Amino acid sequence: MRRLQTAASALVAAATAALVLTAGVAPASADTEVVTEAYIDASGVVHYPFDPAALPGASIVTQNGLTSRVGDCSFNATGSDSASEGPTLTVGQEVTFDPATCTRELALVTYPLSDVPAVVSATLEPEDGWVQEEATASSGEVSGRATTWFASLNARVQDPVGIHVSSTTTERTWSSTGTWNNVHRWGWYTPTGWSRLSNSQVDTSTVGDTLGTFRNVAFCNPFAATDTNHSRTRLQTSSASGGVTWGYTMNKSGDCSELLSYHYSLITP
Repeated sequence: MRRLQTAASALVAAATAALVLTAGVAPASADTEVVTEAYIDASGVVHYPFDPAALPGASIVTQNGLTSRVGDCSFNATGSDSASEGPTLTVGQEVTFDPATCTRELALVTYPLSDVPAVVSATLEPEDGWVQEEATASSGEVSGRATTWFASLNARVQDPVGIHVSSTTTERTWSSTGTWNNVHRWGWYTPTGWSRLSNSQVDTSTVGDTLGTFRNVAFCNPFAATDTNHSRTRLQTSSASGGVTWGYTMNKSGDCSELLSYHYSLITP
């Protein structure tokens, strides 16, 4: 189970309401289009790799993003969860993106951590060639009599065929006595030219946050770079209740960046 915790990490059932301006929810079904590689349809909508069978029980959520002054469209997500319902894993997967209206469809599903389908676990594992670096921070040893909790948030970008290309992960263990431990991970896919440009982390008695920027010059046009910016992969926790508040922010820019899709997964206590 620890491997699942380190490879997966993002969202809760209640998160659906917390995501930016949710417009509608519908269950994914066997009739939902299976997409094996990203493409742009005649109306300009981008369709990302998605198979409903690989994410059993998912619902399709329509979200409105935020348009900047220069016309860029971004999506942020945040949510909170208590420690009273038992550990869960929630997975969010971008299905479509319409740049003209700054809207997207997202497939969302939550499972008990003890009953995650194997087909879902497999999609959370990065491919061979993945480079990962790790950093830790801690307040010290946890008392044996303390109540402890664990949460993990992963925010990642995938390419037109579904390969994980950039990723940030924050794992946090904390206790009722106020002790805590943070694990930060940065990952990127070198076989197709991705590299990490920068990385940083935030560690406090209540917060763990992992930040990173990544680039690929050969992704589309070999003379123009494609960038991803993971500016927030944040967990904030309570030692009184075991509750956790989470949030991620990812942005993509540059050559053919519209073909990159956002994904996240969350483990909560």
